[in-house]
Amino acid sequence: MLLKQLLRNVYIMMTSNKKKPEEDCRNCSYKVIKGIRRCPYCGIMNPALKLKEVFFTIIVVLGVMSVVAYLK
Repeated sequence: MLLKQLLRNVYIMMTSNKKKPEEDCRNCSYKVIKGIRRCPYCGIMNPALKLKEVFFTIIVVLGVMSVVAYLK
């Protein structure tokens, strides 16, 4: 637990001077940089990815596929 807090503090100090947008990790709720591949605290893949973004991407891909299939 203490190591986790220390790593969090070091991570915050290293990234605090950068102006990158941060979001909460969907698993451990720590602040992570948007677009990071893996949460440095809990290890989950794509921690800032929201379910809404996934559904939107799936709908867009299905829409494009249906238009292409209709035109053929």
